[in-house]
Amino acid sequence: MLKKMAGLFTVIILLASMIPTTVLAGGAAHSFSFNYDDVQIYETNAYIHAKVSNPERLTVTTVGCNIWDANNNLLLNHIENCKRSESRFNMWYDFNEELNLTLTPGTVYQYQYFVKYDGTWYNGTVQSFTTNGTAPSVTETEDYIIADSDTRVVTEDELKCFTAEELRLARNEIYARYGRIFKSADLDNYFRSKNWYRPTVEADKFDESILNTIEKGNIKTIYDYEQTMKSQTTSASVSNTDEGMEEIYSLLVGTWVNDESPKSPDIIEIKRSGDGLVYSYYGIRPGNASGMGRNKTHTTWEYQDGKIRVNSDGTINCYCENNQEKVYERFSYSRSTGELTELDSNDTFHRDDNYVYPGK
Repeated sequence: MLKKMAGLFTVIILLASMIPTTVLAGGAAHSFSFNYDDVQIYETNAYIHAKVSNPERLTVTTVGCNIWDANNNLLLNHIENCKRSESRFNMWYDFNEELNLTLTPGTVYQYQYFVKYDGTWYNGTVQSFTTNGTAPSVTETEDYIIADSDTRVVTEDELKCFTAEELRLARNEIYARYGRIFKSADLDNYFRSKNWYRPTVEADKFDESILNTIEKGNIKTIYDYEQTMKSQTTSASVSNTDEGMEEIYSLLVGTWVNDESPKSPDIIEIKRSGDGLVYSYYGIRPGNASGMGRNKTHTTWEYQDGKIRVNSDGTINCYCENNQEKVYERFSYSRSTGELTELDSNDTFHRDDNYVYPGK
C-alpha cells in the first residue's frame, strides 16, 4: 500500500485531483481529501495511487479501496488496518500483486479510496480507467460457460440456470484460463476444443496461489452449489421404504474408479453385507524396477474397509472399519451423470465392474 512502483508504464491521466470529501461523524465535521494520481496501466494489471490529506492529523485506523467493473458490479472491497496520523500520506495498490485481481484487456474499471476514523468511513470519489489492449470479442466471450468468472463475483442465483455438468465445466474453466492440463479425459477434450485454451501446466504442478481472490471465491461458490444440486438429485431418489433402499443399493453396488491419472487410480468396491452395504477404498500406485511397493509393477495403498450408510439427505457416508463412529469419506450419487462424487475433494468415480489396473 505504501510503496511506490518503479519502471516504465503506460499512463492515463485522470481528472479529479484534490477532491475533498467531508463526512459528519458524531455531529463534528472532519475533512479528508484524496488526490488521485495518474493510473499506471497494462493489459491485465494497473497501479493506482492517491495522496490522502489529513490536516487535523487524526489517527486513521483503517484504509482500503473498492473496485467495480463497468456495470457497477463490486469486484473487491479491500480493507487493511493501519495507524496513520500524518497530515499527508500515500496509498498505492498493485492490482495483481496486492489486490490479487487479474484485469481484462480493453475493459473499463472503477475504483474508490477510503479511510476510517473513529468508526466512520470517509470516501474519496469514484474514478475510472480502461486497461490497454483489445477487449475479448463476442465470439470469444460466448466460448465460455461464465466468461467473466475471473473478474466478477458469481452469485448462486445465476447458477440455477446451469446443469450439473455445465457447473463442473464453469468451475474448471477458471483453472483452464491458466493453462492447467486436466487428467479427466472429458475435461481435457472439452477444453482442448476451445481456441482460447493453452495447455501448459501439468495438473500436479499447478499452483493455486496464482488464482485471484474473485476466482477462488467463484470456485467455492460453484462447487458448493454443485454439491447442493447433487445432494438434491440423490435425495429425491432415496426413500425410507424397503423398495427405495433396494433401488439405491442396486445403483451403488459395484466397482467405482477415479482414473483421472490412469496409472494412479483410486478404487471403491461396494458390496452387500446382510441388510446393508460395505466398502473397500484404496489407491493403486505404480512400482519401479527397484521393486518399490509390494511388487515391481504396482502396489495397493491406503486400504480402508468399513460400512456404508445412506443418509436421509441422500449423501453416502463410509465409516471406518475400526471406528464405526468415524466417517472416512462422504459421497453423493447423481442419477444424471451416473457418478459418485467425493464431497470433500470433488473427485468423481465412474462405475466399472470389469476394471483392470493398466499398470499390471
